[in-house]
Amino acid sequence: MAAYEGVLRRLTPQTEAGKLSIERERATLPEFRERIEAALVPLAELEAKALAAPDDLAPYRKLLIKLGDAIVGLAYSRPEEAQKLLDAGQAVGAKLAEATRNEEVKKAATSPHAWAMQRPMISEGRHFAELVGQPADPLAVKSWASGEPTTLAGLRGRVVLICSFPVTEDSWTEVFALLQAWQARYESRGLTIIGVASNRGKRWNDATQSLDQGRRPGEPRAEFTLQQEHETLRKFVAFHGLKIPLATHDPRGREGNLDLKGNAGLVLIDQQGKIRAIRKLPHFQRNAEDIDRGLAELMPAAK
Repeated sequence: MAAYEGVLRRLTPQTEAGKLSIERERATLPEFRERIEAALVPLAELEAKALAAPDDLAPYRKLLIKLGDAIVGLAYSRPEEAQKLLDAGQAVGAKLAEATRNEEVKKAATSPHAWAMQRPMISEGRHFAELVGQPADPLAVKSWASGEPTTLAGLRGRVVLICSFPVTEDSWTEVFALLQAWQARYESRGLTIIGVASNRGKRWNDATQSLDQGRRPGEPRAEFTLQQEHETLRKFVAFHGLKIPLATHDPRGREGNLDLKGNAGLVLIDQQGKIRAIRKLPHFQRNAEDIDRGLAELMPAAK
């Protein structure tokens, strides 16, 4: 953290856009520092500190951060455990609301927005759990940017891993690197990886080797031709060194049980065409570990 702060202090951008970007990064430093501090303290200790000092908002904020991150990490893999943590957090909030004389603490402890992000994630995690074992619906794709057009029915007998992702500036290095590793390890054992991409108005810039809007600020967003959209997707994925069949998400397609609505996620389908796991990627590492175990179970190494 100290090294990152030092880099931000030394950077002296000359453009207004660069200055604004640095200011935004500097503004996030207190939040990052608070998250790091919360991560280093056991959950039980943070709960005890919050209850021991009901008029102090700081320990309760750290508890909320710790619980929130833990719930997000469990929501799609173990939603019932995530629900237990959320219930525990609400119980602590109720105790603090009764004990505190600080209106700011009371407001935080009773806020209906405290778990606004985690509740729908747990609900979705439960829904995904119910889909395990069901036959996978057909892919909702608009077109194929690379690779031969295929269907899940045509891949019966192979394990299929669908990676759904939006084409954004976000770093996909970790996700795509793991897809490459899985492809190298399991392709010969019967794995097919398919990318289903959702392009939200981005275009590949050959000069900067990055994504941009393809327009100047203030200009209306230009409509992409299908060829331009395919070119952007191919270059975006090639930049990350990944060679997989690549389809474009159809937002108007039938909302089957594989539809992640263009959001980032992984769907594992077994040799019989049944869903084995669905994981979204807000907490990539935990969900990737679940998929990794599923792949090993479906395609064990030859003895």
